[in-house]
This record gives sequence, structure tokens and C-alpha cells, in this order.
Amino acid sequence: MELINVTVTTLAEAVKIIEQSKGFKQALIEIRNVTNNTINVEKYKFFKYVFEFIEPKKIDKRWENNSDWYLSYSRRLLRKINGKSVIEYLSEILLDDKYSRRCVFSTFIDSDFIEKNYPALSSIQFTIENDKLNMFAFWRSQEMNFAWALNTLCMLSYQRKLFIILKKKYNELCLGSYTSFVNNIQFDDFNGNDELQKIEKMKFYCSIIDEKGDDYYDKNYKK
Repeated sequence: MELINVTVTTLAEAVKIIEQSKGFKQALIEIRNVTNNTINVEKYKFFKYVFEFIEPKKIDKRWENNSDWYLSYSRRLLRKINGKSVIEYLSEILLDDKYSRRCVFSTFIDSDFIEKNYPALSSIQFTIENDKLNMFAFWRSQEMNFAWALNTLCMLSYQRKLFIILKKKYNELCLGSYTSFVNNIQFDDFNGNDELQKIEKMKFYCSIIDEKGDDYYDKNYKK
């Protein structure tokens, strides 16, 4: 199975690599500077609509509100376990032991194995190394034309959420890298009016962030 394995400095560089990744089956991508989320949308028109329609601040708000939204893994990351949120559990691990290797969360729940309804995001892990908070994400499968950009922005937002909590204790802490492994990469292909379909697809992803949710998706874009 062909693997594309790259380490880049910024999200913009990662976007460029993704454009060239057709033909590969798996992807291992490390973004070292997660604080730089800007790209030249005209230069990288493949993801132009993602960054025109989706604002990182809106994603941050969704995590902060702890509200349910369409993405399957967001429901898992926002759920309560014995009265505590996932982010509380994760933060407690690293607050108790700064260099713990057990700050891991699996998105799977028991019903997944019965209903065969597996989220695209399998697990996440956080580590602190050299006073940098790093995030790792394992994806069962991921669509790269559109979903990859949205998923990456969501993961970077979740990383910032944990960082803000930990920073209260660890003053020297900085944001580190984000590394994602995608076991099965896919590309949505369009026929006919390609540009129009891309716009409509991005409106769907924007609707996820704007809380229009399942009904809006099912009515307008589900095929």
C-alpha cells in the first residue's frame, strides 16, 4: 500500500502536498507550526472554498459551547463520561503527569460494533515534549478533497482548547505539532459543473459549523 509521508511547517504547505497525493492509499502528515492556519486560496484553489466558507473562530465556538454537531467524531469528543467531558479527562492526565504517554482517547463506543457505524476518526493522543503540546490523530478513512481541510481545522481547534487549559499550570507551554495518519485516503470526484458542485459542497461543510445540522445536510447534499 503506497504511503505519502511528509513533514511540513505550515497548513499551507500541507494543502499543497494533499493536492499531489492522488494515487496514494495512505497519508502520514505532520504540521509543525499549527499557529499558522492561513493559505493563499488563489494559489491553492483545490481548497479555496474550504477557507472561504469556514472560519476557524466558528469551529472554536462549537467546541466551547459543547454542543452536538454533525461530524461523527465531534459527538464522541463532546460526550460526558461519568459527568466529565473528554477534554477534562485528557487535561487531568497531563496536569497530573506532564510527560504522560497515556493521554489518549478512542472515539469508538460499544454500539459501533453492532451497528457497524464507525467514525472516521479512530483516536487522538496528546504529548508534551520540550514544552510543546503535540497532537496525533488516527483516521480510519478520510476524504481529501474537502473533508481533510475541515477535519484538520477541527483538530487544530481541539488542540488549542486543551492547550488553553494546560497553559494555566504550565506557563512555558507552547503549541507544538499536529500529526495525522489516514489509513485510507479518498477523493470526491465531480462531473459536470465542477466549480458549482464544489461551492455546494462547501456550503454543506459551512452548515455543519453554523449549526444547521443533520436535516439540512440530508435535505440538500446527501446522495
